[in-house]
Amino acid sequence: MKRLRWVPIFIWALIICWLSFSALEKLTIKPPVGADKLAHIVMYAILGSLIAWTTSLTKLRFRLFMFAFAFAGVTEAVQHLFVQNRTGDLFDFIANCVGLFLVLYLLKQFKKT
Repeated sequence: MKRLRWVPIFIWALIICWLSFSALEKLTIKPPVGADKLAHIVMYAILGSLIAWTTSLTKLRFRLFMFAFAFAGVTEAVQHLFVQNRTGDLFDFIANCVGLFLVLYLLKQFKKT
């Protein structure tokens, strides 16, 4: 039963990969400026929230967050190198990190109370 608690993290990581590695030329509506960065922040904030929800051990949580930061960079690099019609973007990586840092900040704030 303890292993099942990891399932939401893996499913969300797969969703992030699917969205990151699929072609966007199918979009018929052009999103507003900055919407993609907001989407990156939200996607990785959800990933960070799942990590925080799944783990209570500080050391393990730290390692998983470090993995999430690496995952954010690797997805951008793979997207840039191997996905047609998509490019990795430094600002997308920064937005990914902002989402993770937001969760870490909120965790720290709630820990104080």
